[in-house]
Amino acid sequence: MSEIKSNNNGSGGSDGLDPAATIPESLARFFQSNYDLRGVRAHSEVDLDDSGRYVDGHLILMDDSLGHFVRDNGTWNVNWVGFDKFNHSEIVEAIGMNLLRLIDDSGMVAQYRCTLRHGKSVAGLHRRLEKLQGVESTDEHESSNGQGGMEEEKVRCDKCDRVIPAWTESCPACLSRRKILWRLLDFLKPYKKRALVGGTVALFIAASGLVQPWLIKPIIDDGIKGGNFDLVLRYVVVMAGLLLVSSLGQILQARMLFGLGTRVSRDIRTKIYGHLHKLSLGYFSKKQTGGLVTRVTTDSDRIWRFIAYAAVDVVLGLLTVVGVGVALFLMNWKLAIFALLPLPLMIGLLVFFHNRMHKVFRRMFHRWSRMTAVVADALPGVRVIKAFGQEDREIDRFGKQNTAVFDEEMKFVTQASLYAPMMMFCSQVGMLIIWLLGGYWAVNGDMKTGTLVAFTMYMGMFMRPIHMIAHMDQMFNRAATAAQRIFEVIDTEPTIFTRQGSEGEKELEGKIELRNVSFSYDGVRKVLKGVNLTVEPGQTIGLAGPSGGGKTMMVNLICRFYDALEGQVAIDGVDVRDHQVESLRRQVGVVLQEPFLFHGTVGENIAYGNSEATGEQIIVAARAANAHEFIVGFADGYDTLVGERGQSLSGGERQRISIARAILNNPRILILDEATSSVDTETEKLIQQALDRLVKNRTTIAIAHRLSTLRKADRLVILEKGKVVEEGSHEELAALDGGLYAKLLSMQSELQSAVPTD
Repeated sequence: MSEIKSNNNGSGGSDGLDPAATIPESLARFFQSNYDLRGVRAHSEVDLDDSGRYVDGHLILMDDSLGHFVRDNGTWNVNWVGFDKFNHSEIVEAIGMNLLRLIDDSGMVAQYRCTLRHGKSVAGLHRRLEKLQGVESTDEHESSNGQGGMEEEKVRCDKCDRVIPAWTESCPACLSRRKILWRLLDFLKPYKKRALVGGTVALFIAASGLVQPWLIKPIIDDGIKGGNFDLVLRYVVVMAGLLLVSSLGQILQARMLFGLGTRVSRDIRTKIYGHLHKLSLGYFSKKQTGGLVTRVTTDSDRIWRFIAYAAVDVVLGLLTVVGVGVALFLMNWKLAIFALLPLPLMIGLLVFFHNRMHKVFRRMFHRWSRMTAVVADALPGVRVIKAFGQEDREIDRFGKQNTAVFDEEMKFVTQASLYAPMMMFCSQVGMLIIWLLGGYWAVNGDMKTGTLVAFTMYMGMFMRPIHMIAHMDQMFNRAATAAQRIFEVIDTEPTIFTRQGSEGEKELEGKIELRNVSFSYDGVRKVLKGVNLTVEPGQTIGLAGPSGGGKTMMVNLICRFYDALEGQVAIDGVDVRDHQVESLRRQVGVVLQEPFLFHGTVGENIAYGNSEATGEQIIVAARAANAHEFIVGFADGYDTLVGERGQSLSGGERQRISIARAILNNPRILILDEATSSVDTETEKLIQQALDRLVKNRTTIAIAHRLSTLRKADRLVILEKGKVVEEGSHEELAALDGGLYAKLLSMQSELQSAVPTD
């Protein structure tokens, strides 16, 4: 590889990359000082050197070359390879790493190594490299339906080709806040009558406020100066009437528009929460729970505040500004022109700070989500934290995120502390002009005193909405950012859904077929590779093999938590994608190693999958699961609260409640995922008895690392590295010389014999 000198600017490009999104800050500064960031087409970390040691390495792709940047003792070393030096590139999977190779007719030109965590990023860079070279994608990890590369393509904006930051699913550079707020108006459509009444009342309130300064002029000039108290009294009575009606109108307006904001906020929460349940597990595996909770709760609350407070005040303010402007020019157009000279500067400040504030709020919301995620992760695991004495570590982890929130909030404070005083200064300049010119004209008899006083009142009314709109701009930015985050979730298309023309409600027989099934989470490393399996109705199949072999993913595909990238999963001869999703999952029961119980009563958790179950049916299911005896031992029996995630119950009790839940649901297909692996021997016996009742006349797939629990299975399927390597009965596989199952069985026997017994 030839080293490019630092004065080479590379090849420019119009579709710039946001260096803050993916390129580390130090590398971005070095790159910008020597090359042209606008020419960057892709970036990926490559964190291993040729000897497999960790390095701070990066690949940056330009229009006609690929640069390898490695930092050594704070200095960036750069090597570039032009497209004319190679005609082929490929990605190779090795043990614990991925390799990107550049090849020409005579052999390998360059090779770059990365750990598996950067495999998807390197694969995306490779696809873009092939596109720039005009080569059809040869990445063997891309699936036939194109989904292998789907996620990498999502991280770039289709419009400007900039990399989309990890904290958002939409491009900040192309985002239109105006369009976001127009979308919010769609939520107002069901309440347009309420909005119309509130708006009409707001218009009346604004109009009544404009009348009062106009009445001040005759009170001073004709009443007070003219010595006519009856005239003063009449105008005061009129002003009192307007004040009373305006106050009543404000009450009606508050009821109409505050209620409108509350209803819209409720609808948004309902929509986003409902949409979250439509999304596949793949979406949640990339998101932090705390961040999603923030979008449902905090973000919707910010929208409510905007509609209930800011939107009303902005509308009133705009109406007041227009009305006062007209009144000022009607009263004295010359003085109005001079008084409004600072207005263009105020508008300029408003626009300038509006854009800067939005960027600050966007980063601040992201930091808030990350801080919330830390809390959401830590609190459910507080027992583990205390067991390992990691309280200080968790406090430190929260402290880092809390400090990051503080830093962003201080940036906001810095902007706000400049904004308000500058706007106030401009408005006071306008008032000084009025008193200077208006006072001069009044002294010389060119303007009446009442007119000057009314003019100053109108000017105060004119500036107050400007200040109010300036402050509301902060709330507007908060609402726009919150709405953006909410719409990101709502606009995410579910990848698992019921196809048109699919099978309707249909009782399953329970035949399962996997036909040459492959799956990959990231489009790079395949978790399953060409798996073929047939399970007849009523059969029990045991899945075993080393960890990471693909056992759990196989059952995930059967439950249709994910879709196969290659091949087909069929139930009763019909592709699972052609079954109705809700009907399919209602007839597939799952008993997990770590059962999840919801905060509620024991009875509610047993009936979770069958809300119409009677009390008698719940008790029958609990008896079948060997759970009835310990449940009736509780003071409140089936009405006993289990606590969050069932923490008030033992592991065996939670497991038996989970089994009772599956029995009550009466599934045709049963998935047992390590259902007895984390309980004591006596509890395991009770659970195993319950499972023996549960599996009767059901197609059952059982995953177990404790191989002795699989002896009763009709057939065992052994997976290793995503492939089926052995298949047969327990006796057949145990007798297979050199077989994987026999080896695992022998290891477990030796381990058990090595454990001392009392």
